[in-house]
This record gives sequence, C-alpha cells and structure tokens, in this order.
Amino acid sequence: MLVDMRKFFLFLTVLTFFHMGVQAHEELEKQIVTWSKKIEDDPNNAASYLKRGTLYRLHKEYKKSLKDFKRAKKLDASLVVVDFNLAELYLDASDPDNALKAIEAFIKVRAKHASARILKGKILEAKKEYLKAAKSYSAGLKRCVGKIKALPQYYLSLSACYVKAGDKHIPEAIKALDAGIAKLGRLSTLQQQAIELELKIKNYEGALKRNALLISWYGKLPVFLIQKAEILNAKGDREAAIKGYREALAAIEAYPPARQKVKAFVALKEKIQAALKKLIRN
Repeated sequence: MLVDMRKFFLFLTVLTFFHMGVQAHEELEKQIVTWSKKIEDDPNNAASYLKRGTLYRLHKEYKKSLKDFKRAKKLDASLVVVDFNLAELYLDASDPDNALKAIEAFIKVRAKHASARILKGKILEAKKEYLKAAKSYSAGLKRCVGKIKALPQYYLSLSACYVKAGDKHIPEAIKALDAGIAKLGRLSTLQQQAIELELKIKNYEGALKRNALLISWYGKLPVFLIQKAEILNAKGDREAAIKGYREALAAIEAYPPARQKVKAFVALKEKIQAALKKLIRN
C-alpha cells in the first residue's frame, strides 16, 4: 500500500476540523438568530428568507431550510438563485432526484453558470450516473474563467467519476488530473491520485515519472522516497526497491533527533524497516 500523505497528517487534520466544526456550529446559530430578527422586522424580504434558508441548510435543518426557500420564491418569483439553493439543499438531504430538477431549472435561465454545472455533476454522481456527471463537471470546468476559479476538488471529482464508470475509463481519469495540474500548477493531491491510477493499470514507469516530479517539486521528503520504493517493489525491481527504502531511511535519520521522535516519523521508520526486512529475507 502506497504512503498516502493525507493519512500522514490525518490525526492533526481531524483535531483541527473538529475544533473548527464546533466554532462553525456556534457561529451558524448566531447568524440564524440575527436573520430571524431581520425577518421579524421585514417579513416580506425574499432575500432574508434565502439567507436564513442557506444557514438552516448548513446547520442541517433541512425542513426549515426548504420552508424558507419556498417562502423566498413565493415572495419573489424572479429570484432564480432559489433553484440553485434548492438543488444544494436536496443534495445535502440525499434527494438527488429533486436536486436534479432544481438545478436544471436554474441552468435553463443561467446556462453559462460554472458552479451550476459543477453542482449538477455532484448530483449526477450521487445518482451514480458517472459519465453524465463527468460531462457536467467538464462543462463546469470549461466555464471556470476570470473570477470563477477552478478548484482541485473539481478535477478530483471528475477523475473519480471516470474511475467509477469502469476501468476502461481510467486513462480519461488520469487525463482529467493532468488537466488540473496544467491549470492549477504543482498540486501533490492531483499528482498522488494520478500515481494511484497509474498503479491500478500497472503503468509503473508512469507512476515513477510522477513520483520523480513530486520529488523535484517538494524535495526528497521521506514520504515521496518511500512511495518510490513501493512503486519499484510493485514493479518487481527488488534491488532498486531496497536501495529506495534505504534512501528514505537515511532521509528520516537526517532530521534532528527530536524530530525523529515524532509519532509520524517513528511510524514511517518502522514501515521502512519492516519492508526492508521482508525484501532482504526474500
């Protein structure tokens, strides 16, 4: 199993997001109270219902959110963005069929809207219509120009749809990731996913080239060196794999002693030693 950088920082990330989640929850409740008071003062303001409906959605109070969105639409039928918000709500509430109806209603009015195409892709993905979802993601990415920025997650989602559509679409999945790298620059998340896909189709040389790019971008970090060794091992090049693991071990031992005692580094060192022991024994 290749080293996943996301797992390397998982513990810290979970703690950070837990803290952020508690703060966000409290902030949402405060904002809901604020907008409820505004609605009391001006009960016919459609925009206020739209805002509170969005807050309720984020707070996972879906029935209250739906009620507010419907009220906003009743007050101002020209407020087409309500359909976009309804699509987000239905998707969050695990109702992709109604979500699709809502986003298609919005797209009829705002055909060039990039985020709408991306949202439609998410909805179709939830419906397991993966190739249709990929088409919608691609349409959205083409419209990400100017102030509308393409995000790494869009390319990851596009790639994932091709993978879910079957192994014969993996080359298209890799191509989607490369398009993201070309557009957004040096992103390890996209390159790491591409490496996983190269290995899935046993394109070891392709995986090694991508690993070499990561090393050229970020330096000889232990995680990348271990990944190189694992690719070589998967390829069946035992001697090169042993050399690669030893290089990774040397990279860890080059850090100050205190840094080497960090739990993540200890785990990596143990992983390397176990891999070397197995390779040398065989």
